[in-house]
Amino acid sequence: MSDTFHWVIPPDISVELPLIFAYYDDETEVEEPLDLTGWTAKFTLRARDEQTDALELTSSPHLGLVITPLTGTVTVTITLEQAAALSPDRAATPPRAGRYAAKLVLKPSSGDFGISKTGYVEFEAWP
Repeated sequence: MSDTFHWVIPPDISVELPLIFAYYDDETEVEEPLDLTGWTAKFTLRARDEQTDALELTSSPHLGLVITPLTGTVTVTITLEQAAALSPDRAATPPRAGRYAAKLVLKPSSGDFGISKTGYVEFEAWP
């Protein structure tokens, strides 16, 4: 399981981006999905030149993240409106093209430990 990701997003659509969490079972020698029952998730985007998060999505309450527990999948949904809000003037214009630092944090209900993935989301320029 890679602990980094890179997504390139076209400028004019809402997107759903799945991340699959799995582990390798030594006994069966098969990669198995991690059961995410009871887990929560938080996803943030930050421009490289900013100190605060430009976008925050959560699974509980359902604000842009959906956890499918038995498949180990977290789906990140970024709407066109959310992407447009990343523009410097926060107007209803396309997001500025470029890379945004991204982080996904998963936590179980027990709170004992968590999983973190980092990467970046790259928005393509409008034609």
